[in-house]
Amino acid sequence: QTRGLLDYTLPVTESVTITTETIALLKDAIGANFPSEVAENKHSCQFCTGLTPVLNEVVDVLDSSITTALSAARVEVEKQLSAENAEKLQQTFQTAAEPLIEVKVLFRDTFGSFTDTDKFLQFNGYLTGDGQTPYVKIITAIIIVIALALSCCMNVGFLSFVFFEKGKAVAGEPKPFRKIPHRCACLTWCCGWWFAILAFFVAGLMTAIAVPLSGMCIIMDDLSPQLLQDIAPALDFNTSSDEGAQALGIIENCLVPPDPTLNAMLLDLIWMRNETTDEKETLREIIVDQVKDQIQAVFAAVDDVAGQNVTLANDSKVILLREMFRNPVDMLIMTGQSDIQDFASSPDYGAMFSQTSLQEKAVSSVRCATDTMSGGFGNLTVSGVEAFVSALATFGTRNVLRTDCADTVVCADVVNSPRREACEAGNRFVTLKQNIMDLQNFRCDVFVDPQDMSSDCDPLSMTGTFNSTSGITTWTGGCLMPDGTMVRKVKPCSLSDFTAYLQAFDARLGAVVGRMDKAANEVGPAIRDGLHDIVNDKLLVPIETVGDGVTCGFLARFYREMVEGMCYQGVSGFTLISQSYTGCAVLTLFIVILSYILWRRAIDNVNSVVRTDITIMGSEGVVPTAPKDIP
Repeated sequence: QTRGLLDYTLPVTESVTITTETIALLKDAIGANFPSEVAENKHSCQFCTGLTPVLNEVVDVLDSSITTALSAARVEVEKQLSAENAEKLQQTFQTAAEPLIEVKVLFRDTFGSFTDTDKFLQFNGYLTGDGQTPYVKIITAIIIVIALALSCCMNVGFLSFVFFEKGKAVAGEPKPFRKIPHRCACLTWCCGWWFAILAFFVAGLMTAIAVPLSGMCIIMDDLSPQLLQDIAPALDFNTSSDEGAQALGIIENCLVPPDPTLNAMLLDLIWMRNETTDEKETLREIIVDQVKDQIQAVFAAVDDVAGQNVTLANDSKVILLREMFRNPVDMLIMTGQSDIQDFASSPDYGAMFSQTSLQEKAVSSVRCATDTMSGGFGNLTVSGVEAFVSALATFGTRNVLRTDCADTVVCADVVNSPRREACEAGNRFVTLKQNIMDLQNFRCDVFVDPQDMSSDCDPLSMTGTFNSTSGITTWTGGCLMPDGTMVRKVKPCSLSDFTAYLQAFDARLGAVVGRMDKAANEVGPAIRDGLHDIVNDKLLVPIETVGDGVTCGFLARFYREMVEGMCYQGVSGFTLISQSYTGCAVLTLFIVILSYILWRRAIDNVNSVVRTDITIMGSEGVVPTAPKDIP
């Protein structure tokens, strides 16, 4: 929809382009490209001097016209939606992302070991068996089994010692002691040592891991820009660079804000240096404010001039300028009144001012005929070359060798006489005019024909046909290339051609401003209303929404949850588990000691019964006779 509307309103931009380029042709023709030989031959372009201020006023009128304002609005919208601007915006985002990358790299290098997803999944696999051998489960299960076995063995030994230490009595003999108590106690204290060592080892290992984790948690919990600046050298983090300063700002306002309820605008925290002024410009200013301000400014300019009722063709300054073109330029390339004094004091030309007839015609143009100026130049009559040559011819014989009127004279008076010197000075004066009238380096530039690059194209010849269906005038001969530009074609010309070229600017200027008026009337409403509304709904509102929605307050919440989860829960739980293993090991040692005492008592009881059944066999030794109930 936006693209279609831009194409529909293209005529207004085309009309402004044609007028601007046509005015540029005129400015250069009477300015930068005007032959310097004119001044070298002691003449000046009074036409150029008188036309320039009026031309500048007309340029101001064109620049402040409704047509130019409409075109500027359309061009600005097209620029903001162009692929080049999108690429530039993408580059801006990439450049602006550098401080965010700095923060990411800083946290990755500092805390990466604790937040690495692959390592977490691998460790989680060891815990759960998801894609990995569940080593932790197996080791934990083994420890639990050993602990249960030791506990059961201890309980069996203790209970059997308390309640079932003696077996059934045999007739005539005392009750024997059972072997279960001392054997269970022996197994418990022998294996308990190794279990205690294992528990101490696991507790020590977990403590060794928990200590650096706790130190890291202290840093994370106390994180602040000042702390980061203090430890920056150790982290190889440059806080003095623009990226480092922005990273500190992001950390201060996003991760650890002084006010937990602060929801900082991320686009206000990221900035870039202006390429021209080196001033800081936030991403909001670049992406939101500048785009918004630029578009709103051009549409505000449209609103400011929307009430204009006078068309450019009827503007008084445009009319005055067109009237001035009706004066031939060669009539106003002349020796002015201010130049006469220089001629009079010159040794080459001063003699002719001794003769009244020549002095009266000295203020003259390079046009043959005497003519009267009109329009903005007043009604002053300017003598032509013919008038001066006619006066000069009274001093001798006219030497008719040229096709124009700038003839010299064969002086008739004697050498060194006042009349002869005046005649010779007059001939030198006519030679100056000949030099100007013979110039071939005036500029009558036009444009290259888009249909035939070798041909000329002049906006003077463009025509328009109104299409009642689309409501737009279709133009031909506007000299516009397919890309909307105009290519100038340099055309050197003679003075007579240059005079005709400038006089044609009356009609040429009327044609181009007439096209601007038509374009404003035909597509102006589509720009003022339709394009304005579409840009506001499809561009400005979404940009503001994005600018206001890109906040980083959530980072502080997530960061605090990470610290609490990893430190106050994870590391704290890790430490409690380590302490539990230590307690388990200490308790195991207590059980080992208790089991040893139980074993010692039980085995001594068993041995005491065995010793009472020993039979003495003479002097050769003793032979123990086992009780019948002892296997």
